[in-house]
Amino acid sequence: MYLNSHFRISGWLLPCGNWIECKPWEHIKSAKDIPYIIENKNKNTELQTLWDHPDEELLRAELAKIGMVKVCYYLIDADYLTHSQLQKLQDLYTISPLDEEIEFIGRIRIKIQVRLFLKIKDPDRLNKLF
Repeated sequence: MYLNSHFRISGWLLPCGNWIECKPWEHIKSAKDIPYIIENKNKNTELQTLWDHPDEELLRAELAKIGMVKVCYYLIDADYLTHSQLQKLQDLYTISPLDEEIEFIGRIRIKIQVRLFLKIKDPDRLNKLF
């Protein structure tokens, strides 16, 4: 996969489709400042337990369970997508070269060219790919 040097997106996508940008190496650090996640932490004992755990992957997996999607360049870490998240991801990737491949690496597992990804209208087509 050729990584276009001009296309660099990194951040979190909330279930409502809101985009929160962050540096690629600071996903977990920035997640702890997102109000939606803080609210869920106060109601979710598993999130509370993993909040300061040294293995950040465990916290990332728990964030996916509450609908958070982690995006880093052409890697999308998602357990499932809402319609709002799919629309926002498509908006974000419209400026990417169409021949590039996006790889979903969460519960959803697929490699797909940007040109094909932009044509998907129903997130359930992706949500069933696990």
